[in-house]
Amino acid sequence: MSRLTWVFVVLYMAVAAGYGGWRGPDVGSGWGIWCFLIPPVVWVAVVALVQWRRNPGWTTVKIALALGGFGAVGLGAVALGTAWVMAAITMMLSSEPIIRAALGAGIWIAVGTLSRLSAKPSNGVVPVEPEAPSEGET
Repeated sequence: MSRLTWVFVVLYMAVAAGYGGWRGPDVGSGWGIWCFLIPPVVWVAVVALVQWRRNPGWTTVKIALALGGFGAVGLGAVALGTAWVMAAITMMLSSEPIIRAALGAGIWIAVGTLSRLSAKPSNGVVPVEPEAPSEGET
């Protein structure tokens, strides 16, 4: 995953966490929570369009839509779950909606940033330190 994609996902999830904190126990009521499914659907449409431009044909679009659909469902489900979890966590910390929203978004940004910083390089190469020569070797 590229750094830009990672930033977008962390910001998307931070908004979901902030919304969950804002709504508190009422996070599941109303239609607002379903708005978090719109960005993954738009992302799937853009990916399908890019794939179709690279390789025109209905088969390419079907594959991109099928695979992207699974990704959109997964990302949307994680966003909904994050909103509900942050609603439950922040209800224990404060009764003010704005403070709960800031706490939810801040917690998620901290988690996303720490997970990015702790990730290993994706090139698969593990750095090896050279061994020091023993006393008899020069």
